[in-house]
Amino acid sequence: MAVLALGVLFAPVRTLAVWRLLRDLRRGHPVPGADSTRPGPEEAGLLAALYGRRALRRLLPAFAAAAGLLGGRAARETVARSGGGPYEGSDAVM
Repeated sequence: MAVLALGVLFAPVRTLAVWRLLRDLRRGHPVPGADSTRPGPEEAGLLAALYGRRALRRLLPAFAAAAGLLGGRAARETVARSGGGPYEGSDAVM
């Protein structure tokens, strides 16, 4: 049992099958260039899942930056510094 537990801990995060699947999906769904049309919401979500920050920077730069998805400040720090938030002006006791 201990050997199995150690095997799971030191196993690769992504298997070869997953690498192949990602490669095939990325080949079938390239990130559109600046001169091409914008994909719909479903395609944009798939591209963000496949390419991460690279797709977010290209497809939704303003939203991704405001939401803190591109690194830098976290979204909650942005909300805290802007003075907004769900509890502003409420009588909630913390």
